[in-house]
Amino acid sequence: MKLKEVLGYVRRRVRLILLVSFVLFLAAWSFLYWPFLYHPLGLRPMPCADASPIALEEPVLFIGDLHVTTDDDGRRFENLRAFITDRGVGSLVILGDLFDTPGDYYALEKNEEGELGSAKALMHILGLEGLRLNTYVVWGGIHDPNDLELEVSYDGIGLQTLGTCARIGIGEVQVWALHGHEVFGGVDGFIASTLAGKPYLEGVWKDLTELPEGLWIIAAHSHVPGLNTEARVANTGGWTRVPLMQPATGKGILVKDGTVRLVSLTEGDLF
Repeated sequence: MKLKEVLGYVRRRVRLILLVSFVLFLAAWSFLYWPFLYHPLGLRPMPCADASPIALEEPVLFIGDLHVTTDDDGRRFENLRAFITDRGVGSLVILGDLFDTPGDYYALEKNEEGELGSAKALMHILGLEGLRLNTYVVWGGIHDPNDLELEVSYDGIGLQTLGTCARIGIGEVQVWALHGHEVFGGVDGFIASTLAGKPYLEGVWKDLTELPEGLWIIAAHSHVPGLNTEARVANTGGWTRVPLMQPATGKGILVKDGTVRLVSLTEGDLF
């Protein structure tokens, strides 16, 4: 076999190996970061399928991606209390990544001697102590501990975890509330929503899974706040800075008077 033929054979084999490697990488990436492709096929369980519905009275405020740390001084949440008080919010739903790492929760739990102390310390960081407020937490993946299970009530404050997804009825408004990692990767969600100028992969997932048109999907995870009233999908955004392309922080989704709105919690006005 001539040298030229050998080199040609090697090039073809290398191209084949690279192609197969790329296909395998794409398959692994899509399985990990594009789970919305697998829900319609039944290859991954649907979020919220087994969640028990709960009913809340409006106004209800949804926020997400707080990434609280043990040394958090709470300054970035200083306007949250005023917003909740001014708008008469009785229920707060936190859509995952409440903590920056599982270790932050465990340290808080250890320092404060248990569940009740942890709840009080968390409410202090958020500036919400002393309010008559029911707070619900949806689990947020790797940033929150797997065993995050709280059900605490004290001084008019309730704090309860709801698992990975919550089905919430707020008057006529029906909501599936989830962190979002069960639907899309954080980086992918960030890029797609930034380019589209609205929550994008949330809507793709809703269409692919043929969820009812009247159902609202409210998520976090991408750190890009947004609202698409036509598709009835929304994203709370987050409370931490993202490198390079910085989306707005300190936003939330408010359900009041039968409407769903994107609001600014740092300025107290509509976004």
